[in-house]
Amino acid sequence: MPERAEPVLVLLRERLSSALHAAHARADRVLRGLSSGRGATPPALPEAVQAFSVDHVGGRYDVCRVEPEEVPALRVHWKRPDGRPYARIETLRQGLAARGLDLLFAVNGGMYTRAWTPLGLLVEEGVVLSPLNEGTGVENYFLHPNGVFFVADSQARVVETAAYRPDHPIRLAVQSGPMLVLGGLLHPRLLPGCRDRCVRSAVGVDRGGAVLFAISDGITCFHDLATLFRDRLGCPDALYLDGSRAARMYLPQLGRFVGWETPPLATIIALSKERRTP
Repeated sequence: MPERAEPVLVLLRERLSSALHAAHARADRVLRGLSSGRGATPPALPEAVQAFSVDHVGGRYDVCRVEPEEVPALRVHWKRPDGRPYARIETLRQGLAARGLDLLFAVNGGMYTRAWTPLGLLVEEGVVLSPLNEGTGVENYFLHPNGVFFVADSQARVVETAAYRPDHPIRLAVQSGPMLVLGGLLHPRLLPGCRDRCVRSAVGVDRGGAVLFAISDGITCFHDLATLFRDRLGCPDALYLDGSRAARMYLPQLGRFVGWETPPLATIIALSKERRTP
């Protein structure tokens, strides 16, 4: 094959990939619209948790902001009491409901292997269930620096993997990559105008200690997602969680229901509260 034909094939693959991701994003919006009116009124969010949408660089993003006083209520979930993975946010919601808890918010908890296990560090309720991954590879997970979102002493942080040397007990931690923003600077490999676009989710911590989770309503690139966290959400540190069909958010206040999820997830970051009895 002539060398000049190779860039054309690359461009065609990129355009096909972008079209498929855009079709998935449209289907996601349609299905969310069909399900947005179902069931009873969702439980109210605590005052220290806000749900809102942000328009940025031609796209829209749904955001859940958790103020510092509610950060200790964040949990990461992987497996049910019987050892089977929750795999889907709806399964987690049902499991929590059986324990008298209302699910308020949930988002995919980072990347995972083909065996549906965490690709890197996972700490759940202070227990290390998967070790820190300091390896190398070709996927964007290994687009160094990658990083860790964690909660210790009721305070949340996002740090690059090489700097993850906590000196306090860790209650919750997930590893993913790449870092989007680090110390107020964008990851040097995230270029504007990139054609690699899909639905994406991420997490950041602002200067006041609030945790912000965001997911794009349509397709977006890494650069636009990074500038959203730095310039609009005020986060000097932010970490990519995942993209395409693995990017999921449950936030009924913004019409986000996820009972039809596919493929299954590995870990889920969630916020719940005890159900009030009449």
